[in-house]
Amino acid sequence: MLARVWRSERSVATITVALALAVGACSSAPSALSRVIASHNALRDTRGAILGPVVEGSLQEGAQQSISLALETQCYTVSAYGGDGARAIALSISDDTGALVASSERTTDAPSVRYCPRRAGNHTATVRMVRGSGTFALGSWAIDRRAADRRSTSATPTDGTCRAPHRIALGASISDSTSGAPALHASECIPPDGRTAPELVYEVEVSRPTVLQASVHARWPAVLSLRSQCDEPSTELACAIRHDERSSELAALVGPGKYLLFVDGGDERDGDFTLDVRGAAPPVGALCANAPLLVPGVAVRGTTLGKFDRVQHACGRVCPAPDAVYRLEISERSRVRVSIANAPHLATISIFRGCAGRATDTVLCRATDRVGGGAEVDAMLDPGEYSVVVDGMDISVSGAFDLRADVLRVGDVRVAAPGDHCSNAFALPSTGAVDGDLFSAADDVTAPCGARSGAFDQVFYLDLTERSLVDLIVEGPGSGTTLFVVDACDGRAALACRSTSRESSELETVLSAGRHFVVVESSRPEELARFRLFSNVRSAAAVDRLCANPTILAHNAPVHGLARPGGALLSNCDDDANDASAVYRLVLDRRSTVTLSATTRRASRAGAPIAVSIRRDCADRHSELVCDSGAMSTTSVDARLDRGTYWVIVSTAVGNGATAPFTLRAVVDPDETGLLPTFGGG
Repeated sequence: MLARVWRSERSVATITVALALAVGACSSAPSALSRVIASHNALRDTRGAILGPVVEGSLQEGAQQSISLALETQCYTVSAYGGDGARAIALSISDDTGALVASSERTTDAPSVRYCPRRAGNHTATVRMVRGSGTFALGSWAIDRRAADRRSTSATPTDGTCRAPHRIALGASISDSTSGAPALHASECIPPDGRTAPELVYEVEVSRPTVLQASVHARWPAVLSLRSQCDEPSTELACAIRHDERSSELAALVGPGKYLLFVDGGDERDGDFTLDVRGAAPPVGALCANAPLLVPGVAVRGTTLGKFDRVQHACGRVCPAPDAVYRLEISERSRVRVSIANAPHLATISIFRGCAGRATDTVLCRATDRVGGGAEVDAMLDPGEYSVVVDGMDISVSGAFDLRADVLRVGDVRVAAPGDHCSNAFALPSTGAVDGDLFSAADDVTAPCGARSGAFDQVFYLDLTERSLVDLIVEGPGSGTTLFVVDACDGRAALACRSTSRESSELETVLSAGRHFVVVESSRPEELARFRLFSNVRSAAAVDRLCANPTILAHNAPVHGLARPGGALLSNCDDDANDASAVYRLVLDRRSTVTLSATTRRASRAGAPIAVSIRRDCADRHSELVCDSGAMSTTSVDARLDRGTYWVIVSTAVGNGATAPFTLRAVVDPDETGLLPTFGGG
């Protein structure tokens, strides 16, 4: 075996002459060495490469040879060339610990590896003869920085950082490596725990409005992002984590100017990659001119993958994420529901008047609550053209989704729809939940509280075998609901009613045995959303015992009471303190400030808390006006109350069915100084 080692500080010309002399000195010079020389001449002319160690050898099929390489912290190209009889060679490089750091992707008669050590040291190149037998020659090259500078006196050297980004033109495809590059920046779509990988920066210039498209292909989790200002993360226009095993793609609509492409890692890894950059003309005409038409009742499979940011939605976080635009045509006033499902990312869905453009044109907008979740927008739309936009909640997100539009003309809404009246009400379990939907509901049951005319309602029936305490909770519509109970849908007075502008409404009441109807009505006209109704039924016997003939409180007169077990009357401020309860009544003939204080005189366990609350209705926990639970055995509440009758609930958590004695005192300060309120009887 013949070995030649050429030091990197020798000039390119000296190396070339020395190689030529070596070839001339051997009458049977192998063709493998000639291939090294030819490659060197090409690299010298194009990149100012310095030739490192050159090694010749001969191997039988299946055999291998290791060659020592002393490498610095810069990038190298290492190539092995086969001579006569060598048909396929494998090439790999290991560091000084023996770990494999680079290898050729294919076994050919001239494999090549690009490697950029992070630290200087001895490395080992291994040449293995895969097929055939014969000679080989190994060469390694490093870039001669001084020669490159001499050739490009007017050009600015680049190092792939924001200070000096590499330049890449539209239509170009290059191969490079992030190995040995600095870790100075992180793309917005990279998780915080993965922002330690090195990155390379490329500058691309466009002269006219362009859809800038870029893709990176790698065997590691490469991330591709685009910025308008290199050192400013807030100017990131697009970011893409790989969408399959080997590639990431992004697209962004940009104006004339210079932009920065970052090739980064989604975790701490780095390595070789191929970067492709393309430019395409923006869509011709209006944004919605070529948008697909949504056909009512027909689901479509769409995607934002490979698209770019054109529309800013009006809900949630606003960011330059890819979007997909669809057209929707409404021929007459209609109820419209557009839903998205199975999105692999957090997404938004919006309805715009006319062609999607400004956020101020948004009719409605909703965001999915989780990856893979769904979202719906419900609206009452007049005749006209609308656009539906699926957008991302973050700069990094794109992917496929299912989209559907349902349209119900106002003239087709039927009062006889299932669940729309007492005659066809849905069953409500004694304990559990049911799902409701106001999309096709009519306004045919009048609410005695809260809702205005034109609000839609849905009816459920509840069969009770005994007098019961019924707790109802409705969750769903964004603008709130009215929840009430009636014995018939004929307009007679409701047994109980509660209205709220929040997303949930609660009602607790005592109902007699028999069939009752629970009605959920939107708190404003044209609210069409879905909702969920929870119900819990308990015997009212314990409540009846507590609320029957309660003691009447007098001003500043202490009452010695006994909290008895039962747990029927729950307090909002401390549900744990309701193993034992006692009930009192307070009657005011004028507006007054009331202070109630309670102290347990003996408890079955030290520090048992005591709770005091004031209600308008003894059986309805949700009519509670004020409630407080002391950390130890004493508590007090203050309230400014209008004229009327109120219920005072004292409860404590003694446990094990024990009773708890306490002392309760009421101090009443009427608005008119010097006058005490008159207390009524039971």
